[in-house]
Amino acid sequence: MDSDHSFLDYMFGGTDLCFTVAIDMTASNGSPSQPTSLHYTDPFTPNQYTIAMQAVLEIIQDYDTDQLLPAFGFGCRVPPEYKVSHEWPLNGNSENPFCQGASGVLDAYRRCLEEVRLSGPTNFAPVIRHVSRLAVEHQDGSRYYVLLILTDGTIDDWT
Repeated sequence: MDSDHSFLDYMFGGTDLCFTVAIDMTASNGSPSQPTSLHYTDPFTPNQYTIAMQAVLEIIQDYDTDQLLPAFGFGCRVPPEYKVSHEWPLNGNSENPFCQGASGVLDAYRRCLEEVRLSGPTNFAPVIRHVSRLAVEHQDGSRYYVLLILTDGTIDDWT
């Protein structure tokens, strides 16, 4: 007989939540120096992406046992060659893209805005494939993968 299990049943049963964040770093968001930009960098007021991340991450981090959250930007030109990347770790470390909790993700996001150049196109597929590969490696039920994609809504590889 099949029984329905809630999300909390899995969490209390030992399933580890593996939460990944991907942020749209494309030019369609507007220049971070402009107040109309979703990435606006005002030291006194959080921008729209920061507000969204705080709202979700401060809750979800408590369900991630190690609170190490991989965070990526997509659609940006990254140093040193400034080639477009759709899977760039916000902390700049491709070997270890993990940030410590919500505050670590937010700090990495703020720092990366100073380093990258917003560009395009808006491609979700690379970061979805990244998380999918991890999920395929752990099909025993011990881990549950969640990918939060924050975007302005303009998607170029939506087919």
